[in-house]
Amino acid sequence: MPGDDAMVKKIKKNAQNGAHKTPRELSFEILLALSNGMDRQKPLPVIIGDAARAFSLDSRGRGLLTELVCGALRRRGSLDKGIAHRLSN
Repeated sequence: MPGDDAMVKKIKKNAQNGAHKTPRELSFEILLALSNGMDRQKPLPVIIGDAARAFSLDSRGRGLLTELVCGALRRRGSLDKGIAHRLSN
């Protein structure tokens, strides 16, 4: 799709022959790309919107995708702390 940023292009490339991706799978792909240092030239809502359009998510799917990505980023500190605590034991 014209105008896709590098992150959405990479997600589409990783999809198997146009395979359907769920909001959960897309959120994982977006978060993974962000954590791997993917250059974010667009604001997060635009990246999420581009991914939702690229995989034809309906409004409910887009809402879930938005909440999963934003919620994980919002809670990243506490999630990292919990994981670090579990790994140290």
